[in-house]
Amino acid sequence: MASIVTDVLKNSGLLEKEDLSTRIGKLASRIDETKAEVYSTVQDKYVDFKPNLNKTLDLSGRVKVLATDTQSLANKIKGEISSQLNSSTSDLHDLTHQMEKTNALIDMLHILCQVQEDLEQFEKTLDAQDFLQASKHVDNTRQNVALLKKGGYCDLKIVKALEAERCIHHQTLIYHLEEMWTATLKWNLPPAKETLNAKNVSQIRLTIGHNTNLPSAMQAMEQVGILTPKLKAFGKKLVEFIVTPLITFGGCGFNTGKTDEESEIVLRCKKSSSGQDHNEPMVVYSNLKVLLGFMKSPLLDTVVQSQQENVKISTLLGCLIWKDIADLLISKCLVHSIPTTSSQLEKYKAVIEATQEFEKYLQQIGFIHELTSPLLSYARNVNLHFANRKCQEITIKARELMKKELHNTLFVGTEEKIVEDKEEEDEKSDSSKEDAKQNSEANSQQQHLGDVLRFPYCAVSESVQQLSTLAYETLQDAVTDTPQCAIQLFFTVRNMFELFCDIVPTYHRDSIEKLAQVSAIHHNNCMLIAHYLMTLGHQYRQSLPPPLSQGAASFVDLIPVFRKLASECFLAQMRTQRSLLIESLSEAATFDRVAEENNKNVTEKAIKKTVHQLKHLQRVWGTVLPSHVYTKAMATLANTVLIHIVEKITALEDISADDAHTLYSLLSVLSVELPSIVRPKPDSQTGGGIVETQVETWMSFKELLFILEASLQDIVDRWADGKGPLALAFSSTEVKSMIRALFQNTDRRATALSKIKKS
Repeated sequence: MASIVTDVLKNSGLLEKEDLSTRIGKLASRIDETKAEVYSTVQDKYVDFKPNLNKTLDLSGRVKVLATDTQSLANKIKGEISSQLNSSTSDLHDLTHQMEKTNALIDMLHILCQVQEDLEQFEKTLDAQDFLQASKHVDNTRQNVALLKKGGYCDLKIVKALEAERCIHHQTLIYHLEEMWTATLKWNLPPAKETLNAKNVSQIRLTIGHNTNLPSAMQAMEQVGILTPKLKAFGKKLVEFIVTPLITFGGCGFNTGKTDEESEIVLRCKKSSSGQDHNEPMVVYSNLKVLLGFMKSPLLDTVVQSQQENVKISTLLGCLIWKDIADLLISKCLVHSIPTTSSQLEKYKAVIEATQEFEKYLQQIGFIHELTSPLLSYARNVNLHFANRKCQEITIKARELMKKELHNTLFVGTEEKIVEDKEEEDEKSDSSKEDAKQNSEANSQQQHLGDVLRFPYCAVSESVQQLSTLAYETLQDAVTDTPQCAIQLFFTVRNMFELFCDIVPTYHRDSIEKLAQVSAIHHNNCMLIAHYLMTLGHQYRQSLPPPLSQGAASFVDLIPVFRKLASECFLAQMRTQRSLLIESLSEAATFDRVAEENNKNVTEKAIKKTVHQLKHLQRVWGTVLPSHVYTKAMATLANTVLIHIVEKITALEDISADDAHTLYSLLSVLSVELPSIVRPKPDSQTGGGIVETQVETWMSFKELLFILEASLQDIVDRWADGKGPLALAFSSTEVKSMIRALFQNTDRRATALSKIKKS
């Protein structure tokens, strides 16, 4: 029977506290014993390499029991006992501290057991070829070992051993995945020293094994980061040894075979029935469809999770090799099918339809995302017709276009805008041109539609767009005319662009120099022409007579000229705007004694004038310039403003509290306005961080605002021994100077100054 003393102690809570302390002590002893055994077991297996599975399982169970006991005891402390220990907080603190240490040990033991379990399960799942699960075990091990390191156990020998074991398992998994990939996709190729030709192409064979574990393996490959390199290597071989022969060698085809275990494709090459040394586009498209269909079921239809999104292997492979295939189709197949006479144009419609159907098939199987391939654009270019024009008429029309006002603009850069402009051009031409002429212009517009789509969205002069159209129409005339006339027409186009560089900057000099909007439009005009010139010669080279077809049909040498013309005019305008901004800010003088009413009004007027000027530029540039050009330009001007302000204020030797508060109030206008000014569209909900990344002095400006309203302690805290945000914006000398200007010479200021040191 319990004694009276025991009952009294229970009622007072003292016995319960002693009992808790005793139980915690016993539990800690059990944990130490278990920890030693866990450490010894893991040490034996991963350091000394002594296998003991039963002991490991037993220890895992004991750790779980300890965790349960610990949780029960913790609940006891937090629940029933805490309310009884209000009079003895130190005892509660000691017990809680003991429990925290105990919980930390339990967590560490639990992680060790989890690591041990994942390492053991990895071997089982790998033996069963469950590669995805094996990958998850490796990743779990990585995370748990990282937790041990983060918990301060990185120097323990056992943690280093577990990390080494994880690395071994990781490399083992990669090795098995690569082995399975190699065994599933087998290549039989001609000797490396032999050049691929129509004779040895029959040695090429691709075998794809029907492995049920392939989807799991490819998902595991994606998780360990080797799927893309493997697909890239496979795609390179596919293009080099199968796609290229099918496109390049006339009469090249293949045979396929399929069993329960594998699918096989073998190339063959026989003499073309038409006697040509290249295949027709319809034959090539048909072969490529069969090829992709052959790989569809065992490989391409497999879905993996990549970047938290389910993606088909066909899509991943298409992203890697479609550009190369498209280039091959254009340069080795479609180029040979271009009609040489007008009578063949009607027959060429079959090639256009076949190209369109082929691209639709690629889109259906996920090989390409949408019909933006250059194939169809290239195929349709042959449909362009033109009526013969004289070089003199072209030059006169070009001069007239160059003298038109630059501020009459249209937008390019998106398909919708371009199509609308094309329709408007067609409507205008209905009343003034013959039917044949209308068809020629419509086709000419269609020719360079693909190029415009890839040009950034911006405003350009209507006259420049018309000038570009005139250049395309003239070159199209050249490819259907006599060789002598073709050469003359080609160099007329070159002269047209060279005249642009001389006439436009001279004729429109005043408006380009004085009007910010016109200078931006002129910049866009020059960049658009440079964009066209990149492909202008290449599109027609094969159809032009020698020496144009042998390399002389090029405009790339004019590209730097137009880009320089664009940059020079716009940089000159930027210098003008910069001078105007500095002039506006100079009215505020040194930003000194702004608490005085007169100085405050002057400074406020200068800042408002600066903001007004920047907003004016936003209105005239925001919808004219490409977004990235606008952002860079406005960020540069905003940065100029902030540099001037920061330099002036940090140079002040004495700033009263009223001055500081007034400065903060005045400069906050810039803090609010500049982020929306730097964005092309002020009402845009995106791009909130543009000002932080594009305006270099933004951080310094924001920290300056902070200093103006901060206390000494706030400044010291934000300096954070040279590691805080304040230290990223200003040097220790600058911060000290600001402190001396803002605060009186006191012991507190001296103490604060002593803490502002170099990191």
